[in-house]
Amino acid sequence: MEQIKTEQGNIKVSDIKPNPANPRSIKPEQLKKLKKSIMEFPDMLSLRPLVLDEDNVVVGGNMRLRALTELGIKETPYIKVYGLDEEKRKEFLIKDNLNYGEWNWDTLKADWNFEYIEDWGLDIPNWVQDEDVEPEFDKDMLDKAMSKYLEGKVKQIICYFEPKTYETTIKQLEYIMGREGLENHTQVLVHLLDLYADSHKLK
Repeated sequence: MEQIKTEQGNIKVSDIKPNPANPRSIKPEQLKKLKKSIMEFPDMLSLRPLVLDEDNVVVGGNMRLRALTELGIKETPYIKVYGLDEEKRKEFLIKDNLNYGEWNWDTLKADWNFEYIEDWGLDIPNWVQDEDVEPEFDKDMLDKAMSKYLEGKVKQIICYFEPKTYETTIKQLEYIMGREGLENHTQVLVHLLDLYADSHKLK
């Protein structure tokens, strides 16, 4: 791969091309917050400039470009990258938009003003701000997870035990696992079900 080189400076917003392969979208309310954030803290653009390729196509910052265009801002800081092959270009596009980690809501609640950080663009769940509100139920996320589970190759059976019964059951499973040369509790369960089916002619 060619050695990657960079340059930085300012560029006319009209000379920047949005990435047609950008897999991210933004909701109107989020775009509104982004535009407000740029207007109130324009120096943030210098701290986190748009990343462009040799042809001025956005590699990182498509939503910011959209906000800048709608705000009518004429010029913005940029970093131009030379030498990115197509594979690395796609990899950067995804990794630049990954959200690693989770917010520690207890720390935010103790040390930050929610009114400010929500105004800066962070969506704060109602249950974080009000202890009497139950955590929000994300039905879409649950439906997607359930669909992925149902279409997947691995299924699960969940059993509930009282503490004493649980400890006894685990010991019995581990004993059978060791005696029969099985690798895990799932194999023990399947083995026991097969033995029962054979002895009762259920197959």
